[in-house]
Parts: sequence; structure tokens; C-alpha cells
Amino acid sequence: MADDLQAEVRRQIGRRVKQLRLLRGMSQEKLAELVGNQYKHIGQIERGEVNVGINTLTLIAAGLSVDLVNLVETVAPRSRDDETYTLTQFDVEELQRVAQVVDRLKRRRTRRRKSD
Repeated sequence: MADDLQAEVRRQIGRRVKQLRLLRGMSQEKLAELVGNQYKHIGQIERGEVNVGINTLTLIAAGLSVDLVNLVETVAPRSRDDETYTLTQFDVEELQRVAQVVDRLKRRRTRRRKSD
């Protein structure tokens, strides 16, 4: 019973690590580099195959720009309507950069139309 619970916790944490990594467009290699780990180990963590120490989890959280608690919260939503995402300061800054690029592209397009 305890082994099943531990395995499920490892899988949930692994899914959460993968989910957050993919939301940031980050490869396992990049996360491993930030954590000072091997990408194969990141893959094992994401699949719930290995026990992960608190030090490694702390480094992973920092690499993903989230609080440690974000890695251990419930991973799988019950339905598509229940999906929630945590926006970090990093995410907000990335969205602001994207908005700036879109604005520049719109201005260029407007200028091109005026010059035609």
C-alpha cells in the first residue's frame, strides 16, 4: 500500500515537472543544465521512475521559475474545464515580450500599407 502511494506521488511530481517544463518551451537538456543534472535523470523524474530528494526538487523548481509547492500540488485535473495554470513572474515577462513583438509587427504592417 505504501509503495503504491509513493509510486503515485513520484508520478504526479514527474508529470508536474514535465507540464511546467513544456509550458516554458524547455527541453529536458536545458532543464538538466540549469539543475546541474543529466537529461536522462530528468526523464526518469518525469516518468516517476526515481525518488527525488528535496535538494533536487528545489533546483528543478528554481530552474522552472516556480515555488517548490508548485511541483507537489495535484497534477491531473478532473476535466478540461478544471484546468488551471500558475503564471510566474517569468511567464508574465515572456508574455509582455511577446506582446511587444506583436505590436512592432502591427506597426510595420501599417507602415507598409501606407507606403504602398
